[in-house]
Amino acid sequence: MDKTRAVDEEAISQRRRKKSCERVDGTTLIESAEPRAPNENKFSPNGQAGQTQPHNNQAVATLTSFGVVMSFLMLFEHLLAKIWRLPALFLLGKPPELLPKAPPKPDTWRIRGIQKVERDVAGKWLQGQAEELGHHEGQGFSLAADSERTFCATLISYERPTPPKASWHVDKDFIGVTPLSDPEDANVDVVAVTGLGGHALGSFRSQDGVLVWLRDFAPKDVPRARFVTYGYDTTVVDSNSNQGVHDLASTLLDRLVDFRRDTQTQQRPLCFVCHSLGGVVVKEALVISSNAIDQEHINQHEVMLGTSGLVLMGVPNLGLRHDQLRTVVNGQPNDNFVTDLLARKDGEPSQYLARLTDDFARLCRLQQQPWRIVSYYEKLGSPTLLVSTLTSRLVR
Repeated sequence: MDKTRAVDEEAISQRRRKKSCERVDGTTLIESAEPRAPNENKFSPNGQAGQTQPHNNQAVATLTSFGVVMSFLMLFEHLLAKIWRLPALFLLGKPPELLPKAPPKPDTWRIRGIQKVERDVAGKWLQGQAEELGHHEGQGFSLAADSERTFCATLISYERPTPPKASWHVDKDFIGVTPLSDPEDANVDVVAVTGLGGHALGSFRSQDGVLVWLRDFAPKDVPRARFVTYGYDTTVVDSNSNQGVHDLASTLLDRLVDFRRDTQTQQRPLCFVCHSLGGVVVKEALVISSNAIDQEHINQHEVMLGTSGLVLMGVPNLGLRHDQLRTVVNGQPNDNFVTDLLARKDGEPSQYLARLTDDFARLCRLQQQPWRIVSYYEKLGSPTLLVSTLTSRLVR
């Protein structure tokens, strides 16, 4: 009985040794049963005992162990990505992305300070830049007057453009007013105002980031409209700004008044296209403008008088319903600003939004020529703002 058990154990031991010598590619490393000299290799690739350098055994063992460990880590990260859709960088302590990583998009650039006499030079240079990016639709750039003597251009590019004139200023924050078209027979200004954490030009781009409908397509549909976009800082995370909606609206009024004065178009009718927070800011700006009846602020009052319509896209008239956003800004200077935009826990609008709704409705009723207001709103949930539950930071 003991002899039979010993034979079985020996057979099992041999099978284990044979299995441990199998390569990944199906070949076998045969262990020599002969006594080995100190310089003999334990394994031979061709199935025979062979010669090798004494110090190579330790190096091979180290590399093999390292390969096994790395293979295990790669398999573990792959499983995490499949199950929880987390990127491999999660293992390095970086915030997880809850959506697949999108391909890189080109940046939006603004070039200012182009003199009127340099317009042709700028046009040829912009055309060349757009062709390098491979535009198949639309113009791919804009060149429009931002004063009686200067022009402003926009461009999409993966790299920061280098203008042919050192006096031209390049930026990509688009703060303030940026004209996107300038037809000679324009009879209306269409002013686009982006939303919370948005970008004056980038928020209106195509999915691949190359085309901008306000610049590349809308001017063709409305050829007698001058399209303008307005940018302002509404960073949510790590913001040092304590501006409220009233402050943002006042700045919008001032910048718009200056732009229309510099281009000698103060009497031109206005139409606003607003997305999200942009609609709240424009409504507040029009309320401020309606109250600016003293001589010192008469130019601001003309903005309200010149307004003929508004297009509101996803404007939170009754408040944002996003509890995580409250957590993100807690204790930051912009805490009160964001709180004013959030709906209360009972679903009612904040005190600020309730007051603004009443003031704006009253203003609309006072218009001799009623404003035409078109509102677009979502009927299906869409997570436009994602917050990491691990870091309480915005993912996108």
